[in-house]
Amino acid sequence: MFRFLASIFSISFISLIVFCILAIKNRKNDKKERYIKNCKILIVVFITSFIGCGFFTPSDTVKNNDKPTEVKTKKEKPKKEKPKKVNVKKEKLKKKEESETTNTFDEARVIRVVDGDTIHVFFNGQKYKIRMIGVDTPETVHPNKPVEFYGKEASNFTKKSLSNKTVYLQKDVSETDRYGRLLRYVWLSRPSSNEPDENEIVDKMYNAILVKQGYAQAYTYQPDSKYSHIFTRLQHNARENNLGLWSSGNVEPKQDEQLTSNASGKSEYTADTTENGKIKGNIKSKKYHIPGSRSYNKISEENVIYFNTEQEAIDAGYVRAKR
Repeated sequence: MFRFLASIFSISFISLIVFCILAIKNRKNDKKERYIKNCKILIVVFITSFIGCGFFTPSDTVKNNDKPTEVKTKKEKPKKEKPKKVNVKKEKLKKKEESETTNTFDEARVIRVVDGDTIHVFFNGQKYKIRMIGVDTPETVHPNKPVEFYGKEASNFTKKSLSNKTVYLQKDVSETDRYGRLLRYVWLSRPSSNEPDENEIVDKMYNAILVKQGYAQAYTYQPDSKYSHIFTRLQHNARENNLGLWSSGNVEPKQDEQLTSNASGKSEYTADTTENGKIKGNIKSKKYHIPGSRSYNKISEENVIYFNTEQEAIDAGYVRAKR
């Protein structure tokens, strides 16, 4: 529409100019007839041009097509990401590395020492009774037993070492024992990770220190046996060096072999009752032995596990030995 009006305006303007020029020229020459003739011609040209513009001016449809067309872009659908293949081995290795570089030990405050291997602590806003895992100190406060050899020394050592001290508690498998006491390893300082090396265990874990210095025997009670092999080795060294409770020469280790000599001079094993009727399991053979059986004491301290009942041994995957 705009172009159409512009065309008419242009023709009208040009015609007007031409008409003015001719009119001035003819008036000067006083040629009236020529003047009138030129006016007629000019009118005819103007009308003809007007009609021609009407026919040849682009229609609305064409005009619309002259407008720049908007390019419609298709919306790209977000590509679905293919699920990444999980490398099981790498994931396990990653979890192991995370476990080795972090720790989940509970920080606690010792508020009372009961005896060598039992303490009371305060953490998470509550008081708890802690029984140290993997060790057993001589009795001093048992209601049905007298004070045992080196029991006072062990109790005093723990009081001196732990009273009012900050410690770090590490769980093994079991949460509590049958008396409701928390079962824990007690650390004097926070280990570097959940998987500390042996040097760190021997120097910083109080359970290990008790055995190393002869204040306690190594005592494995399944399923809490994470450091039992280290405790057994420490006990052997303490016994060889006559440290602490081994200095008297009359203490028998709870998990050690007992030998006597028969008439022929050969060594033989005798059944003992030091474990108060506990059942012994052999880690290697996966067989258990009841007290009084012929092979009850034919298990080395490195391979022995104790159970309270036969059913407990069976549940753990052990089979009763024939002898």
